[in-house]
Amino acid sequence: MHPLVHAWIQSCIPDQDKARYQAGAVLLLALEAREEYRPSMQYLASHVMHMSALWERLNVNEAAAFSHILHQAGSFERALTMRKQIVGEVQRRDHVDPISVCILLAWLGETYIRLGRLEDAEPLLKEVLERAKAVVGDDDPLTLSASSNLAELYRFSSRFRAAEALHIEALQGRERILGSDHFDTWISRNNLALTYSSLGKYIQAKELQERVLEAMKQTVKPRDPRIVTGLSNLAHIHRDLGQYQDAERIEKDVFTIRKEIFGERHPETILTSSRLAITYFALGQYAEAERLQTEAVKMMKEVLGKDHPETIWALANLALTYRNLGRLDEAQALQEEIHNLRQELMGADRHETIFAISDLALTYSLLGRHHDSIKLQTQVLKAMQQTLGGDHPHTITASGHLAITYHALGRIREAKKLQMEVIKLQKEVLGGNHPNTAAALRDLSIVYSNSGRISIKDALKVLTLSEEVLGESHPDSLAAMRHLALIYCLYDDFREAMTLQGKVLRTMRLSTGKQDPSAIEALVVLAGMHYQSGKPDKAATLHEEAVQLMVDVHGERHQETLRVMSHLAHDYVPLKRNSDAEAIHVKVFTIRNEVLGEKHPETINSLAEIAFFSHIHGRMDESQSLHEKVLEQRKEVLGGQHPDTIAALVDLGLLHHKRQQFDKARALREEALGLRRLVLWDRDIDTVDAMIDLAETCDELLDFSFALKLLKEAETTIAETQGIYNEDYNRCVDIKNRVKWRKGMQRVTKVFSRIKGSFV
Repeated sequence: MHPLVHAWIQSCIPDQDKARYQAGAVLLLALEAREEYRPSMQYLASHVMHMSALWERLNVNEAAAFSHILHQAGSFERALTMRKQIVGEVQRRDHVDPISVCILLAWLGETYIRLGRLEDAEPLLKEVLERAKAVVGDDDPLTLSASSNLAELYRFSSRFRAAEALHIEALQGRERILGSDHFDTWISRNNLALTYSSLGKYIQAKELQERVLEAMKQTVKPRDPRIVTGLSNLAHIHRDLGQYQDAERIEKDVFTIRKEIFGERHPETILTSSRLAITYFALGQYAEAERLQTEAVKMMKEVLGKDHPETIWALANLALTYRNLGRLDEAQALQEEIHNLRQELMGADRHETIFAISDLALTYSLLGRHHDSIKLQTQVLKAMQQTLGGDHPHTITASGHLAITYHALGRIREAKKLQMEVIKLQKEVLGGNHPNTAAALRDLSIVYSNSGRISIKDALKVLTLSEEVLGESHPDSLAAMRHLALIYCLYDDFREAMTLQGKVLRTMRLSTGKQDPSAIEALVVLAGMHYQSGKPDKAATLHEEAVQLMVDVHGERHQETLRVMSHLAHDYVPLKRNSDAEAIHVKVFTIRNEVLGEKHPETINSLAEIAFFSHIHGRMDESQSLHEKVLEQRKEVLGGQHPDTIAALVDLGLLHHKRQQFDKARALREEALGLRRLVLWDRDIDTVDAMIDLAETCDELLDFSFALKLLKEAETTIAETQGIYNEDYNRCVDIKNRVKWRKGMQRVTKVFSRIKGSFV
């Protein structure tokens, strides 16, 4: 009814009849409050709000009916106001039906839960359970309902094992007292399925949820809200199982139905929209995920409030989308805000807070803040092991993230060991075909490829698994394809590598557009392959295109733009454009120094590049001073055992070798080899290079025996790990032959010296 018509009717009612009409309207509205939800509920709530001036004069039954309408319509704050008023009034009475008190307290507790105020809900729900047991006994439906409500509170507050035990107890009681096909029994199974999912028991959760839905469909209509809730739960479980297409299909249906039944601004509709955005994110559809999640966050803030747990949860998912879109600064700022909010509102031990720390840690890693990241990740892993157990999927994932950070920090042995444990657990808990297992295999292959221990067959297996589980165009499948291309590069099969990477680039440009950060990165990788294959001119052309795209998308001072500019400078060196290359590196260093600071790893990397160009331009004193500064800063920032610190030792050792300062060169190269044996692996490519470098310096110092010992070990290792048809093997053999010749000439010289001495 139009407000003007409504006002006109009110003005026509005689004053002496208004009270009677109001009483009739209240009664009529109260009679519309039903246990089951109907679409008209969203319209009834506005009538309840229109009568807010009468709320304090309503009797208990009328107020209870009004609060139920408000709660069903998602107006939780207003429902809370009425329910607190009802409970207060009932508790002031001398003689009260104890069962009614239990029901009213349970209602109040339920509203607190929907508002995310679990600390207010818990004492109420515990009181309800104690009262129910005292009044009607353990096996009454009222007591079983109280147990189920308390179990749900435990689930929401991350006490999953306690929730599981209480849900099983409630389900068994309902099956015994009410029967298997009672609605309350179905609700218990629904809740238990979600608890199984929270505990990582995804297969059990799915089987139970499917049985519940099949039973419900025999009794109620397909669009009944209880079936829709069951479908929403099933979609959630499909997502946990990595079955993203199934989750998307179900969630689209759920969203459509809830929008029709509840309306666009009902909390259930908004939550479904947010969950669908998460599925789009998992499917790699980041732009659609961002659009949907942004809308959901906006409505949640308006409907539920900015501090509601569901609003913060949606913000966390939006931050993850920012991160995957390459908007790391936005992601970091939002995740730090989320972490502070969750810690303040929920406490440090809640799983939501732990997840917030985990998300922030991964963003720190992408920003190069590995030491900050590893502190947070160690904290996350310890908390998850204590609260969820070592074999929970979330704990396994946290272990995998820590392994990757170990790798980034140069702690290669720890990374390999931990990643092997992750894969073993992923296969046992989730199965070989779960996306998380495929991702863990890919991460392990990255760790091993840097050690020269990954085969094309292994990388191809990872790609096949990703494509079977996720589809060919999924970002994770494209990442696996890119990694296979990089493995081909290790085996000098650049033609196959560039064919695969070209496919990655075309697929990304078709799905996300030319200016998408992931598509630009694919172009950068392809340029790098051209460089490796001996085509620096083609690499430079592609890198110049990538730099321009980066400038258009991010601006000239963005760190990703600067990274690609550095790659372009490397292309210019074999093209004899050293002055252009040095100018780029100086520009990159200047910006990084201003934006990131002198001690940031990327700033130090730029300084190392300038030191290199000082060397090739013959400014040896300047180069040595810069190399020494790089080594000092890397030791301070990254630690003595980080691969970049060891690389700085290698660079400084090379400079001293070139300047014929062989004693200094030997000391540095011995230190570098010792660290690479310790940190990497005796058969690692970089360790072998360090052996050959040290052998060269020992040759100059006439320590031929030690040089030949090192070269023999290097030759055997290269032959066993890479074969004999490669540059590393040829270099090793050439140096070995030279050392043998020089050693032979030394013997000849000594013989001639003795002979000459005998004639004197």
